[in-house]
Amino acid sequence: MNRLITYLLFALVFIGSCKKPEEVGCADPVFYFKGIVSGQDVDINAGENQYYMFTSHGKDSLNIQSFIGTLGKEGCAELDFCPDRITLSIREQKDNGSIEESIQVKSYVLRGPPQYFFEKYRMTLTSASSPISFQHVYDFGDGTFSNDINPVKEVSNPADSVLVPSLVISSGTGCVSQIEFPVNLASNCEVDFFPKFQSGQLTWSPSPKLNRLELWDFGNGYLPLGPGNLPPADSVFTACVQSTDTITGCVSYKCKNVILDTNKVNCVANFDMQKEIVYTEDSYDYSEVTIEYEGTQGERFSSMNFDQPSESYFEITEVEDYKMDNNGNYTKKITVRFQLRVFGEKESEYLDFTTEKSVFAIAYP
Repeated sequence: MNRLITYLLFALVFIGSCKKPEEVGCADPVFYFKGIVSGQDVDINAGENQYYMFTSHGKDSLNIQSFIGTLGKEGCAELDFCPDRITLSIREQKDNGSIEESIQVKSYVLRGPPQYFFEKYRMTLTSASSPISFQHVYDFGDGTFSNDINPVKEVSNPADSVLVPSLVISSGTGCVSQIEFPVNLASNCEVDFFPKFQSGQLTWSPSPKLNRLELWDFGNGYLPLGPGNLPPADSVFTACVQSTDTITGCVSYKCKNVILDTNKVNCVANFDMQKEIVYTEDSYDYSEVTIEYEGTQGERFSSMNFDQPSESYFEITEVEDYKMDNNGNYTKKITVRFQLRVFGEKESEYLDFTTEKSVFAIAYP
């Protein structure tokens, strides 16, 4: 799930507009941001220069509530782009947590980039057998089997990352062929090789080639390729390569049934393998804060795009009930102080925000 909040409910209204001098907040604005943005003094007051405080609340796809306040200009706060808009979003303390539990005088964690947890390994096997129409039986080496031609095997226990999948193809009338090789789903390296038989000469082309040490097994164990370890001259034989990355030490294997004379071979089993590690995003990060800012040229910045500097912080110093907004939502007036960094698309593109006292409004159901 995208960590940017997907609002299922987004009731955006404004309060403290101060269109008339006698309205609350004109002489002394109720809602404002006063601070320093990347070395420049910034003073934005709701009710001045077409700025207003807009309040909203919403739920994401996990049903986690957010309480939101936006300082933006009239006429654009509901649009995708609003120059110089500052948005404060606070996630509830826990699932279906009340506003009193969620919005308190305390320090809050600034929501950062996504965190991920291991979910499973996924191995996709693709048959390279001939003929492809023969019956396929895959044995994954852990007591599970598949008759699919191109099966997918998933493993949820990290301790079970090493498997030795095998494939047997058969015609049902006597032709049987088998192939297997070990797979470490947790490793980050793979190897393949491509034998070529031409003019009575058999050549090998392992991939990748750089920073690799290959040993070959033609039935006598893994040995260097050379005069003491030559492939058989049979019409079909099994060849295996053990490839070691000389920089990382990662070891990978691949075995194939190699055909030298197709006229003498009725069936041959082979399969290719792709592996990946599947991660699940940790989205249940309650009671966290996000600040978003939009520049005058459409630049978008967010405090959650990258990790915050160690000195960053966010605090609510005062909380009090405020007026109902125009949509009938309850609101809270919160006084905040914070020091944080908002990032663009790159970590090197950022603005530093600091305020000792700013006041926002947030809405809640």
